[in-house]
Amino acid sequence: MAGRRLRSYRCGDLAEDLGVLLLKTFAAVGAIPRPEDFGIDAVSTLLREGDKGLLYAEDSFYVQFKSAADRSIVYSRHEVAWAKQLLLPLFIGSVSREDAAIRLYTTHALSRAFIEEDWQQVTLGLDSDTLHLDAERLKQQVDAGRRDVYIGPPVLEWSTKQFSDDTFPGLAFDCVKPIVELEQRNIKYRSIRYCEWIGWTTNKPGLRSVGDMWFGSLTSRAGIVRVLEDMVPQVLALLDDAHTRQDLRDYDLLMSLVAFMTKEGVNPDPRGDLVALRETIQGIETGTE
Repeated sequence: MAGRRLRSYRCGDLAEDLGVLLLKTFAAVGAIPRPEDFGIDAVSTLLREGDKGLLYAEDSFYVQFKSAADRSIVYSRHEVAWAKQLLLPLFIGSVSREDAAIRLYTTHALSRAFIEEDWQQVTLGLDSDTLHLDAERLKQQVDAGRRDVYIGPPVLEWSTKQFSDDTFPGLAFDCVKPIVELEQRNIKYRSIRYCEWIGWTTNKPGLRSVGDMWFGSLTSRAGIVRVLEDMVPQVLALLDDAHTRQDLRDYDLLMSLVAFMTKEGVNPDPRGDLVALRETIQGIETGTE
């Protein structure tokens, strides 16, 4: 449309620009141009304050901006699959142009939802009272392959007033950093349907445990194989450590695990190198080497 554009698009652009500007108070932000926007509006990297005025780049995360008027976000079918395969933690930035402010929400609750079922639709709610998650509604959702998830409260909320607050970047870093680290672990263990479940208080550093770890049993042998494949580097590292310490007992325990992995179709030792290492340890113990 030469010479004209929908007002709603223009307002959305302004909200995203404001969101990027506000995020820059404590993070390096790479905004995604609209032609390249496939659901991620910005890639942000936390900046840790060091000595002598230096800033150190640390963990990164994705941000999807929404207008403060949008109190829920619906992911359907391919969008659910898209969110599940993201390799960085996803945050929702709820931007108020009127207040020049933003509320930053983690999608931590998605980690739990993703290990429950293969949902056809997931709705993220920014307000708990809009979802009405009573037992009957939950049953209806499960039957229909849908899941409503409350992702609040916000991890952090701030406005342009914080531009002149020298203490805010450190506070923001301390609030966001633990959740980014936790979600990095949850993403890593999603394939085995394992999730750490925590809570937080807006604008206050530190996390609290809401309960025990959540775990969903694997549903297929293919899932077991994926688990064992992911374990190969760690098992080899432990075996190398046992060899370095010349600990035959630990080595044999780990080799029992290798035997189980091989039986299930994942062989960490296709060339038989681990057996040769064991013979080296045994030779030292018997004095033959």
